[in-house]
Amino acid sequence: DKAIGEASVYKGDKTLLATFRPKEQGGSREISQEERDNFWNSGNEIGWADCEEDFIEDSFYWLWENRVCSYHDFEKVPDNLIEIYERLKATGADIVKIAAQTDDITDTIPIWKLLKRAKSENKEIIPIAMGESGKWTRILGLAHGAFMTYASLDSDKETAPGQVTAKDLIEVYHAKDLDEETEVYGILGSNTSVSMSPYIHNLAFKYHKSNSVFVPLQVHNLDEFMRRMVKPETREIDLNFKGFSVTIPHKQTIIKHLDYIDETAEKIGAVNTVKIIDGKLYGYNTDAHGFIEPLKQVYGDLENVKVAILGAGGAARACVY
Repeated sequence: DKAIGEASVYKGDKTLLATFRPKEQGGSREISQEERDNFWNSGNEIGWADCEEDFIEDSFYWLWENRVCSYHDFEKVPDNLIEIYERLKATGADIVKIAAQTDDITDTIPIWKLLKRAKSENKEIIPIAMGESGKWTRILGLAHGAFMTYASLDSDKETAPGQVTAKDLIEVYHAKDLDEETEVYGILGSNTSVSMSPYIHNLAFKYHKSNSVFVPLQVHNLDEFMRRMVKPETREIDLNFKGFSVTIPHKQTIIKHLDYIDETAEKIGAVNTVKIIDGKLYGYNTDAHGFIEPLKQVYGDLENVKVAILGAGGAARACVY
């Protein structure tokens, strides 16, 4: 309530985007119909409106510089996504926004496809796949024609699942500098939220002035991801993938999807690095080298040393090797 009061007298040089969602639509508390009516009918001093479909008619267009008509599904990607898009577009709002919860990366495909449809119809759209699996849509959206993306001010201030901080979007992922020619790399894993890889690789890309970005790709069903998003002959969208880092639990299961595997990776039986060249996938393992070199520097000669390894996954196999 305090923020709303301040918004009405905001006179700065930034555009202010107002939203006023009840609890059932992602807000923090119950809001009466009368409160919502009063808010959306008195916005001429605020700037832009981001309101739901049921209140777009009440946010009189002459009171707002621009209006975003929003739809949210915090449980799943709805089956009738195209119908929802057409419905929102028909309201006459300047921009359509559709945000839906995703549990696996392939859930994001129908949301991403809305970008191409909207572009062909000259309609501004903000498609967002919520959740860790959809984080990449927030990072790459601007490069592929999304009107804008949403970010949090701090890592503990997210207003939706999978939201990236504004600082990370700008300084780590360089989201405003990406384009459709940007080479996309990513970390494949079942829980990418704990990975430091984006911070390491994107810093390297910046240093080398490379038009590349490294994004988290939370994948549970690896077979479906490879079929629907990677393989040139079957993929449904093209993100210009050029390679992956591979982590738990996909280091062994990804091997069957490769066109070529390095001798070392083949002996280990696990792959943690994939390069994509002309649509072909090449697998390598850098875990063994990354593990043994610093250990030898600290411990010295390992000949005849007794060793215990805790673990039985791809990284453990590399350590045994």
